[in-house]
Amino acid sequence: MVNTTQQVGESVVFRVLVAMGVALSGSFIAPVYAQDSKSRSFEVFFEHEGSVITHEAVFVVREAVAYSKTISRPKASVTGHADTLGNSTYNLRLSKARARATRAALRANGLGNIPLTIRWVGESETYGPNDFGNSMARRAVIVIQSRD
Repeated sequence: MVNTTQQVGESVVFRVLVAMGVALSGSFIAPVYAQDSKSRSFEVFFEHEGSVITHEAVFVVREAVAYSKTISRPKASVTGHADTLGNSTYNLRLSKARARATRAALRANGLGNIPLTIRWVGESETYGPNDFGNSMARRAVIVIQSRD
């Protein structure tokens, strides 16, 4: 019974945080950064060496899709990233897989036929020092903005 209560409680907290503009991934929380009224970015986090969209990431993807429907003439971009573990060639391929997985998740969750570009940068655009054990670098960044 305690596990059920705990799961329900965590689920409610998760939904509240997502509604407040906070994305959860694994054991850490990352803000969803608002840039201006016609542009917003969202971060999708991945497991170590992973490029599969997690259950938590689906909520972020859906939030990005929902935001795209609130602005006129939207366009989207996705940038795949990797941490500094492993060699740079492997990390570039991994960031490409993350960008492609995020693009597929956006389309599957209703993004529609708005213009969408993807790019991958490997480990070249990290958060800075690996204060979080590289976990924050294992991401794809979605930017939704107006073409107006």
